[in-house]
Amino acid sequence: MFCLLLVIAFFLRIYKISTFSLWTDEFHTLMYISNFSFEQLNITGQTHPPLYFFLLNSWTYIFGISSFALRFPSVIFSILGLTYLYKFTKNLWNSKTGLIVVCLTTFSNYLINYAQEVKMYSMLWSLCLMSLYYFYKLIKDGHSAYWKYILFTTLALYTHFFALIIIVSQGLFVLIFKIKSFSKIKKWLKIYITIMIFSFGALLKIFLATLFSREMISYIPNFNLNAIIKTIILFSGNYIRLEPVTLNLISYIFLFLMVIGLTSFKSLKKQIFDKNSLFVFYFLIIPFIISILISIVISNYYSFVTIRYVGFMIFPFLMLVGKGISKIKYNWLITIIICLFLFINSLIPYYSNELKINGEDWKQAILELKYHQQEEPIFIFDSTVQTTIKYYAPEIYKNTFLFKEYNNLNQKPNSFWIIARQVDKYSYKATEPIFSQLTEEFEFRKIGVIATKYKS
Repeated sequence: MFCLLLVIAFFLRIYKISTFSLWTDEFHTLMYISNFSFEQLNITGQTHPPLYFFLLNSWTYIFGISSFALRFPSVIFSILGLTYLYKFTKNLWNSKTGLIVVCLTTFSNYLINYAQEVKMYSMLWSLCLMSLYYFYKLIKDGHSAYWKYILFTTLALYTHFFALIIIVSQGLFVLIFKIKSFSKIKKWLKIYITIMIFSFGALLKIFLATLFSREMISYIPNFNLNAIIKTIILFSGNYIRLEPVTLNLISYIFLFLMVIGLTSFKSLKKQIFDKNSLFVFYFLIIPFIISILISIVISNYYSFVTIRYVGFMIFPFLMLVGKGISKIKYNWLITIIICLFLFINSLIPYYSNELKINGEDWKQAILELKYHQQEEPIFIFDSTVQTTIKYYAPEIYKNTFLFKEYNNLNQKPNSFWIIARQVDKYSYKATEPIFSQLTEEFEFRKIGVIATKYKS
């Protein structure tokens, strides 16, 4: 049964993987790995740990830079995460609950979306899950998982600094619940000092650059209650773009099932909550609280409760939902109904390119621009778009220039094109006085992208 679910999960993650256009952040990744070298790690201002980029650089050296090749490593890590999710849930409770949880994650359009992206998040979440699995083994079995915990925790740190939030949560758990003698303090100190030795010697400069980079967080929205509501909606297999957002029926059902998963209720004289469920709940709620505190206290209300940073918490969330389903009569029937609902309500629209979380249809926009453009220059606001044009239509790349070069031209073109993300075009148009002297001759839009022909 588990192998069948893995096959289904793999199919859902590679289905139409090349159909969706690469979007801006994916092109940032492509730009980075195209010039990747270990010397880059010493460049001031570099704000990402190198492991994902090193692996992707090595991968593309062998398999090329087609959208399928670029996105396939994320699929591999997504399937690896499902494997550890089953092992973890089986260790906590039983194999039936493990299978129910894997069913829910198999049909999660949230996890499928990030399994089809050229970003490090699928890898990060899987490594954080593996770190948590071996953390659980370590506190249960003593030294049997010692080096595995250190290994996967260190690898998670080398993937993204959000792993620090998971490590801090684990450290707090040890301090609150597990340290009862000085010998145990020494054991955990050795573990975390070893992780620091392996990690921060190499990552300290990058970490400091990230910590003090305003550009790094300038694109992150301000923190508000909607950030939490959106996260619950996404974790429940839905997606919403509109404001304001409200919880819908399936979100309430998932929250209700999570509460059932937390409870024991064998006897009023015994504990109300299941111990292992509380362990899982801790690693759902504490990273959330730390993310909120970072958003409010450290980052001047920039929200670190964003859909990509808190993605790891979908695993404990669905583990508790799966545990809740396993306690109900006809649990397999309920699981099948929920999975069918997720497939119809989320995955069919997702594959129709209606609900892609980061939808920007650069592929169709550039191909249409290629059709309409007649040797006119193309101006862009962001150098990433040059990589985008070079990727999808290299033959018109030679006519592409940064918009800041427009005012320096000795002879202004009679007509030219501007192609940009819709949000970028509107922000530039509102601040650049030159636009008041131009006439819009023709315009077309694709998802998240707008191309306009101007006459001067």
